[in-house]
Amino acid sequence: MGVKIKIAVVVRAYRRYSYLPQAVESALRQTRRPDAVVVVADDVDKLRGYPVYALETKTDKLGEAVAAGIKAAEGDVVAFLEDDDLFHPEKLQTVERIFTRRRPAALHHMQHYIDEGGNPADQHPAARSYAAGQPPAEVEVGRENIFTLVERYPLLHHNLSSWAAHRDLLQEVIHVLSRLEIMLDFSLLALAAAYGTALHIPNKLTYYRVGGGASHMQGVGDLPKVVCTRNKDAIDAETLLHAVKDKNVRKAVLRNYVDHAKYVYIYNALYKCDKAYKVSTAKLLARLIVAKATKAHPVSWRTIAGIAIAPIVGRRRLAERSLRKMYGAAPS
Repeated sequence: MGVKIKIAVVVRAYRRYSYLPQAVESALRQTRRPDAVVVVADDVDKLRGYPVYALETKTDKLGEAVAAGIKAAEGDVVAFLEDDDLFHPEKLQTVERIFTRRRPAALHHMQHYIDEGGNPADQHPAARSYAAGQPPAEVEVGRENIFTLVERYPLLHHNLSSWAAHRDLLQEVIHVLSRLEIMLDFSLLALAAAYGTALHIPNKLTYYRVGGGASHMQGVGDLPKVVCTRNKDAIDAETLLHAVKDKNVRKAVLRNYVDHAKYVYIYNALYKCDKAYKVSTAKLLARLIVAKATKAHPVSWRTIAGIAIAPIVGRRRLAERSLRKMYGAAPS
């Protein structure tokens, strides 16, 4: 099987601890035990009694916290776990086998879905959408095919807890990861493709909770939290655009950027977020036109025209019109 590798697990816990015992236990009770479990938390007092290395940080940036965990963890490979997800018992055994035999820069796998109570939720609408957005078979993602794959499977990157990465990659990109607000999963895909390859496998090795997350849109009442989440996504996509140089990887990043940037450009006129993505109309238009011309994103000319006239008619008016079209009424 070759030289035995060391595998560390980095868990991020921030302002929610109800699921953390289950998450940590799932990392410890593996058929292949981890060589280290590092929990990065905003309150280490909550971790007393846990057989883990506890690291305190007050940052609300997921990337900064995870980067701190990566630096503290000893291991050839780092597997990531969010505090409300669970590992399948054979996750690290699979990680070890793949990184020993094939050595991709990063590994991504599919998920089982559970509800807030831990019950199976594979038929939840969000779960079905997540599953459909990922390849059903093994695929290696590199510079040449990343855009084609992202175009066909827009959720190929889904869920940070479904990623593991080799330390060689992490050392190359930790300066980028540490600047990210929340979008580590897509960033790992893009950076792995830029520096090597990401291997996606159809094995379901994580239990992912679906339900009331900040990115789940049930109706107009959820819009404020969704807008604020997507502002962070747009900020991170901007960071990636500056970090990635390969043209094919940049094309995939541009597709992601357009999804979020055009959305928050409109809806930021209605909602105030602590972290808001700021971009000039001219800069956004230039990127939208490039995305349209290079077929990086199927953004419509109507959307581009709407953003072009936004400074004249008012962004708030455009946002209210959009909400009336989708929900029949704008927010009060």
